Amino acid sequence: MKRRHLVILISAITLVSVVLIAAVGLAVVVNTSFGREQVRVAIQKQLGSKVHGRLYVGEVKQGLLTGLTIDSMEIRGEDDSLFFASGEITVEYNPRDLLDRRLLLKNMTMAHPVIRLQLYPKGDWNNERIFRKSPSALPGVPGRGFGDFVMLDSVKIKDGSLVFVRPWYPADSLKGMRRDSAITYALKDT
Repeated sequence: MKRRHLVILISAITLVSVVLIAAVGLAVVVNTSFGREQVRVAIQKQLGSKVHGRLYVGEVKQGLLTGLTIDSMEIRGEDDSLFFASGEITVEYNPRDLLDRRLLLKNMTMAHPVIRLQLYPKGDWNNERIFRKSPSALPGVPGRGFGDFVMLDSVKIKDGSLVFVRPWYPADSLKGMRRDSAITYALKDT
């Protein structure tokens, strides 16, 4: 065997060994409490950068290579009003999709989620305020960013709630006592 072939063979074996050791090491680390905490922090940082308000991500459980379980999650607006809260969230995914900067989530299960949609007096919704585009986003820049492609396949919701809040005003035609009576009646109505 020529020396050049021997060097190529040894280099290839070394490279494969290093990649294999790194993959095994990563798999071992992410299955420890320290590794899962680092994954939780990374998820909170990645999603939190898109939220104008506060994001809380609870403890991360389960093996992380093809799926994960999050203990709880909460999204609040800048005024500390609730937008989304959920108990345990379980999801499966393919790691290759994450490398392609896509979120293709399968067999998602959410326990006790609450979504609160609020219409403000100016006519905008709370989700528009929380997920508004940051001015740093450059329009017309080619390429896809992480999370630009999101697809949920087979979502199961256990005991979910949707709360719709909008401002109420008495009719403009009501004056004096009639207006006061309409307000009193509306406040007593559950």
